[in-house]
Amino acid sequence: MARCCAGLGSALVLCMWLALVSASASIQPFPLSSVRLGDDPDFKTGFELNNQYLLLLEPDSLLYTYRVEANLSTPGKPYGGWEAPTVEVRGQFMGHYLSALAFATLNTGREDLAQRGLLMVDELKKAQDAHGNGYLSAFPQEHFDRLESLKPVWAPYYVIHKIMQGLLDQHTMVANPLALGMVEDMAKYFCNRVERVVESRGEDYWLLTLNTEFGGMNEVLYNLFSETGRREYADCARRFDKPAFLEPLLQGRDPLPGLHANTHLAQVNGFAARYDSMGDKAGATAVHNFFALLEKYHSFATGGSNWREFWFNESTVADAINDPDSGAVSQESCTQYNMLKIARRMFTWSGSPAMADYYELAMQNGVLGIQRKPHSHDDQHDHLHEHHQHHAHLHQRQHQHHLGLGREQVQEVPEQGRPASSDSLTAAMTAVYETQPRPADHQVVSWPQDPGAMLQSSTGLATNAAGPGVMIYYLPQFAGEWKGERGHSWTGWGDPYNAFWCCYGSGVESFSKLADSIYFHRTVNASAAAGVAAAAADAPPELFVNQLVTSSLEWKQQGVVVNQTADMYGPESAARARLVITTADEAGTAHFVLKWRIPAWTDPAAALVKVDGRNASCVPPAPVEGVADSGAQAFYCDLGPEWKSGDVVESFFPFKSRVESINDQRPENSRLKAVLVGPWVMAGVTDGKRNITADPRSIDTLLSMPSSADLVSLRPFTLEGGTQNEGPILLTRHAANATLLAAPHPQSSSRAAAMDATFRLVPGADGACSDGSQGVEGVPLLTPGRCVSLEPMAHPGQRLRQQHDGSLTVVAGAGAGVPPSVFTVAACSEPGNLCLLGASAGDKAGASPSIHLLAPAAPQYPLGSRVLKGLDSQYLLVPIGQIIDEHYTTYFEFLDPPAAVSM
Repeated sequence: MARCCAGLGSALVLCMWLALVSASASIQPFPLSSVRLGDDPDFKTGFELNNQYLLLLEPDSLLYTYRVEANLSTPGKPYGGWEAPTVEVRGQFMGHYLSALAFATLNTGREDLAQRGLLMVDELKKAQDAHGNGYLSAFPQEHFDRLESLKPVWAPYYVIHKIMQGLLDQHTMVANPLALGMVEDMAKYFCNRVERVVESRGEDYWLLTLNTEFGGMNEVLYNLFSETGRREYADCARRFDKPAFLEPLLQGRDPLPGLHANTHLAQVNGFAARYDSMGDKAGATAVHNFFALLEKYHSFATGGSNWREFWFNESTVADAINDPDSGAVSQESCTQYNMLKIARRMFTWSGSPAMADYYELAMQNGVLGIQRKPHSHDDQHDHLHEHHQHHAHLHQRQHQHHLGLGREQVQEVPEQGRPASSDSLTAAMTAVYETQPRPADHQVVSWPQDPGAMLQSSTGLATNAAGPGVMIYYLPQFAGEWKGERGHSWTGWGDPYNAFWCCYGSGVESFSKLADSIYFHRTVNASAAAGVAAAAADAPPELFVNQLVTSSLEWKQQGVVVNQTADMYGPESAARARLVITTADEAGTAHFVLKWRIPAWTDPAAALVKVDGRNASCVPPAPVEGVADSGAQAFYCDLGPEWKSGDVVESFFPFKSRVESINDQRPENSRLKAVLVGPWVMAGVTDGKRNITADPRSIDTLLSMPSSADLVSLRPFTLEGGTQNEGPILLTRHAANATLLAAPHPQSSSRAAAMDATFRLVPGADGACSDGSQGVEGVPLLTPGRCVSLEPMAHPGQRLRQQHDGSLTVVAGAGAGVPPSVFTVAACSEPGNLCLLGASAGDKAGASPSIHLLAPAAPQYPLGSRVLKGLDSQYLLVPIGQIIDEHYTTYFEFLDPPAAVSM
């Protein structure tokens, strides 16, 4: 893979050199207190939704099992899922929760978040004091007795790592007065246990206990050593540096096949902490080699890896794409959380723009989409539907009494639990399925009611509710999969109160620190620059702008404030950003180099960076002989170093469209490729199909941006004896999968269903309109007399066909042998309303109204959407981070077009 590291050896050195930067000139992140997120449809929305969830959770319920174990009184009721009193890893969410509260408090300064953190630590201190020996957990010490006897037990040290790191974050981030003492007491208790095992049974025996998942115990102990300087914590951390994993990495050998992914990713973070805390380059070497091996042999295009939670043989990633059971449980969300931590540390060591690129890739495609945002968050990006805005506003006013799909009807997550399913709802769902089965292909059918909107799944998890605290465990990769529930208790969207999987903990932590890797800085401290060349010691400070995210930064040491506005979803298929610099002394200047990342996903020849309206000189590095794609790597454009208040930096980065072959060396999988646009992996909306006849080398010519203009929903009606009888709203339904019947009607929060109920008006075929008005230039399609066809929103290239009996179905589109129907836009009998005059396929428009045009259930395409057009089929592509309810594929099977056909 050439995305970041082409492999071990010279390409690895190109991407991330092992001649690490001197500690006196290391790159540092800014504290979260210095960065604020601005209005952003992804980062700010996810951050605020996460903060709501942090405060929505009931402290007594989270503390319940800790208090039980400490023999304290237990007000409230316990939560379910992995926090239930009978689950052996109960209490693991608490550590992530403490970390998330610390990050969010530091980032916002909000008192309610700070007070929640103080409360939780105070109550945990009571539990620890009740034990009297430094122990703190939600399960008994007997779990460690079992571990030390090599008896089955579920990952007790994994939980302890989370609790200790959460307390340490409360100390380092928000200066909680109790937290450091608590985590030190825990370290003493557990390190003493470890030493007793080693002394009584030997080191080899201790290493056998490390075959049970232990999280990042090495990481938190190295971090604690960094904070306190107490060497015994570093010595204890080394006990958790598992030689069977570490030593092959130091030798550049691949130990990953057969290993549980998240168990070992946490250990890699420990190796990184070993280097950061002790300067031990063995830790950095292990991290570098691990990253290169993972990228070369085991990664998806998203930057993630693993299926069924494991890594398998090198270059066999297609096994996760071709097998539905494996593909449904691929890319565990926790692993992306850990990969971002690794990439962030690696960037601070090297300043490699490739690592900044990877961080963006993993964040955009592996983190932002694991939280189920309400689909209305799309509307925050106004310019996507500026053209459509007048039409939508007019249409809603005209047809509101027909539609009833207002935003006020979107379901909210209840404050506690989920509504139980009733017999009547179950019967209604069954009736819908029996009368309207999902065909092998697809058809337009009517959904008479909404049984799934309140239906609870058999696992006790939310079926499709949007809102705070709804996240996923896996990011499916198999064609036709979705993020919804699949019949396993750990797949699908989780319930805010009855999931608490490991990925819930890492999820709340990830969304609480979205601002922590946008900006970095490097300053050479002259007083500490012994051994550093004089030129380097005199070098100005550097400000790295790594991510294009609307945000502000206060760089207190330099007396500078920067305000960035970014737009990743512009109509030009490009990313735009604008950064305004303000100095503390508005009449003075600031002295620093601004390093603006030019990502590998843009064409440097087309990319523009301007300072105060003048083009900057941004010269990409020269290609390295013998290294594939080395001339297409990310790089930094150095700007400055003199700045004054009001200086403006602007960038314009056109997106490159490209395909990436699957990480699989077997010839039968050579046609499987992911489509990427800019930083996004583009998921194709599909219910199982993934093949397309097209030349992937011509991907630029195969992609287009869909227009959200002329979107409508449809409600058929009939006239009988002067009485108008309205039918239900039309939906396009797909794939014989009964679980989809639990997806809500468009008036609830399912965007997939809303898209199924939305169609795009396209000009009718020449000569089909009785008045020929479709050929008039400049006349909107929503004009009486225009002739139009109807394209399902989620299935470009297909069209509606009205049969002679008036029923509707979907056909492949013009030129496919079965022509679509052409309808005439007409004024309805109600003043101001529009209808379609029905027509049989290929016939002139009929004489009586048959379909009301309604405001679209989905008012615009998902952010970042594209259309992929091949010879035989078309797909709606959506950035995988923007996928919510839709069924999709991450990889396409590209079939060779006939030799005589040029795509």
